This record gives sequence, C-alpha cells and structure tokens, in this order.
Amino acid sequence: MNNNSNATTYHCMFYTVIQRLLLVLILFLPVGCLTIPQSSQKTLDATCIVGMDPNTGGRLSLFLNLRQPDVPHIWTQISAIEVLNGDNWLTITSGPLEIDTAKLGKEQIFIGRKIMPTGDYIQIRITTTKAAFIEEGKKIPITVTKPFTEIVLPAPLNMAQGNSHSFFLDWDVNASIKDNRMDKMVVAVTSSQTLPIITNLAYIACPEIDTIYIVRTDKNMVYGSLGVSGSPTYLATNLATHRLYILAADESAVKVIDLSTNLLLDIIKIPTLIDPVHMALNKDTSRAYILDGRKNLLINLDLQTGNITNQLKIGQHPQYVLYMQEQGLLAVSSAMDQSVYLVDPNNLKIIESFPVSSPPLGLMVWDDLLYITEPEVNTVAIYELTGRKIIKRFNVGFSPRRLIATSNSIYITNFLDGTASLLIPGQFTASKEIKIGRRPLEMAITENHQWLYIGDENSKGLSVVDITSNRMNSTIELGAKPVGISVIN
Repeated sequence: MNNNSNATTYHCMFYTVIQRLLLVLILFLPVGCLTIPQSSQKTLDATCIVGMDPNTGGRLSLFLNLRQPDVPHIWTQISAIEVLNGDNWLTITSGPLEIDTAKLGKEQIFIGRKIMPTGDYIQIRITTTKAAFIEEGKKIPITVTKPFTEIVLPAPLNMAQGNSHSFFLDWDVNASIKDNRMDKMVVAVTSSQTLPIITNLAYIACPEIDTIYIVRTDKNMVYGSLGVSGSPTYLATNLATHRLYILAADESAVKVIDLSTNLLLDIIKIPTLIDPVHMALNKDTSRAYILDGRKNLLINLDLQTGNITNQLKIGQHPQYVLYMQEQGLLAVSSAMDQSVYLVDPNNLKIIESFPVSSPPLGLMVWDDLLYITEPEVNTVAIYELTGRKIIKRFNVGFSPRRLIATSNSIYITNFLDGTASLLIPGQFTASKEIKIGRRPLEMAITENHQWLYIGDENSKGLSVVDITSNRMNSTIELGAKPVGISVIN
C-alpha cells in the first residue's frame, strides 16, 4: 500500500476514534459538561465516507471558468469546496486552490475529483480565504468579508453507484468584488445531469476513471460526463440513430448509450475476447471490428443482434484496425511480426499482407494510399492499395503513433517529442511541426468549428489546434488520460 493510501487510512481511523470518544462523552457525561452545536450539519472528508473504492459510490469532478473573460487581474485562494449530502458537508478538493484570472482567461480548468457516497446533492459551499488585485506583479490585498459562499443547486444531483458526474462553476468576477471587498464569490453552478444538446459535441473516453467526458466544440469546454464501467477506450457515434458505441476493455464488452438521454441501452458481452485493444465500426455502425491483442484475434460483431458473425486469427499482437469504406477493406496493424494485413470486412479473409520497418501502430487512408506509422524508426510508410506496394517512406517526429486527415491536410502525432507533423496530401515530406504538449496520441476533427482535438496522456487533457492556421488554440483540462475521441458535428 502506498503512502497516500496509508495517510487516508490513518485519517479515517482517527476520525472513527474521535467519533466514538464523542459518543462515550455524550452517554456518560452530564449534559451541562458538553455543549452540542445547534446545527446537525458536519464537515467531513469524502474519503472517510466511501474510502477510495469506486464501487461504493460515484465520481464527482469539478471545473471552473470565468463568466466574463475580460476582467481585472485578480488572484484568489480557495481553501475548500464542499457539497452537501444529507446533513454532511463533504470536501471535494484536496487542498488550497489558487485562481489567477489572467491565466484562466477564456479557458476552463479542472479543479478536482473525488469518489462520493450515493444520494442527492443539493448545495455547494466555497470557502475563500484570500484575494488580491495583481498590478505590475504585486498583490494588492482585497478584503474578504464573507469567506463562505453557499449555493443551492437548481435541481438535486442524484449520485448512484458507478455514476460520474461533474459540477461546473461559472465565476462572475465583476459581481464578486466591489470597492476592494469580496463579500462572497458570485458563482453559478450547473451539473452534468441535464444535457439538452446532442450536436457539436466531442466524447472523450478516460479509462482510468471509468468516465466519458462530453465537450462542447463551440466553446471547447467540458459540458458533461458519463460513468461507464469496464475501462472505456474507443468510441464511435451515429447522429442519425443517437447512439454512442463504447469498447469497455476490462469487461470485454461493447456498451451502447442513447445520446438524447445519456442512458445505457445495451451491453454486448464478448466472452471470446480477453484483451480487446482496438475497435472500428463500419459507416452505418451496424458492425464493429474488434482486435484482441493477446489472442491475435479479429472479430466481426453484429451490433444489431450482438452475435459474432465471423472471426480471424491474425498476426502477432495486432494493435489497430481501420475500416476503409470506399476500398471495401479492413487494414490491421500487427506489432510483433511488423506487418499490415488487408482483410475483407464481410468474410474476414486475408487479401494481402506486407512487412513494414518497425511495429506499426496508426493507419489512415487517403485516396488510394494507406499511411502507416512506424514509431521505432520515426517514419511513415505510404502503401499504394491498387499497386499493392510501399511507394514512399519519410521521416517525421519521434515515435509517430496516429494519423488523421482533412480534405487538404494530414496530421501525425509524435508521441515522444510532443508534436504533430503536418503533411499535405500528395507530398511525401512533413511541411510543419506543431508543438502540442508532452505525449500526444489520439485525434479527432470537428468540421463545423475547424478544430483538431489531440489527446495528451501527460497533461491529461486535450490540445486544441486551429486547422485553418495550424496553430495551437487552447487546451481542455480533464484531469485524466484521454484515449478514444469521437465528434458529433
């Protein structure tokens, strides 16, 4: 057990001992010897209520943004954020938070996350200890007259076991500070339980916390969250049917969510699989093609019936499957034998296989060309599908992983140097390197707003690239490693 776990255990044991001692005092001391507070509400660390086991409650995430981005440069310290569950105020934050309005600007920040007990949450309390104007690098104190701000939620948030909900704090800085005084933080709070829109959204799977975050692509802010057990990894959406398909890797299952209600519609268990590593769907989302990396298996899953239509032993440690609609093919990258396989998507018969220069990972098709990342040699190979041969290989950044294309650009994430290479289709050399973050991996594009979303494993969020200028625009903090990303325009 690690030090943090020990600290949590001792803290909870200490709280339990104190609680029992107080009970003894209440039972055996004369009433006049002990003053009982009038209020029955208590402030507790949520960790003591539910431990750190997600099976005993649900996850609650906190995000903060400014209502008006153009505000005075203000620094403030928040010592605690709590939520009211029954008679208990449960602390969500793990320590003091420092908010700088100049650094926050138009973006949204992730504040914290905790596993909370089940039940209804009706109120939130923010404790502000310090505030100051920042002028020429110096702090000019603002008097905090009322440190506690209590906000009643518009509607109770019901936390059930396995849920993953979010609170979104919208801070009105101008209304909070008058005449160099802060009487209270003026904050509007909304929750992820009500999600009235289903377009212009990006869905991001975070398997470490069994959560799918929902981002508004018009604002580049987290807008909601869904709890999905089984380590959700790869996603696909169908706007016409309002369906979200999720590969739950640890449960060897595909889960289906109704996007209009965010309710679970179906769970398709696949006992054949033991290590599902990647999933691709056909265009009408009637079939899922899923790879098992340990069993060297490709399956064709009928999503209407839940039956496996056929399956194929393929390669050694297959990693990635690509469905190519126009070519009527599947492409599968296989790591240990350093090969790519072309497969008939209907009967899963291997049509062609060919070796590459390193264990291949990402695949992408553009016109008649199949692009293949070769991370160990820092190259991308281009395979001509009609001629059945590799026609070009070119250098990119360190450890290229994934590829994605627009009508006039191809982007390649370079995992070990924190960049994305830009390639013009038809050319065989990278024209630009875009500095992204530390560990960029999966990508998705929103056509309506011309954003490229890149998941960053190290920063635990998304980097947002403007694909009209090919420059970094902003970041979206998630507080967890993102994997699969699916966009609804």
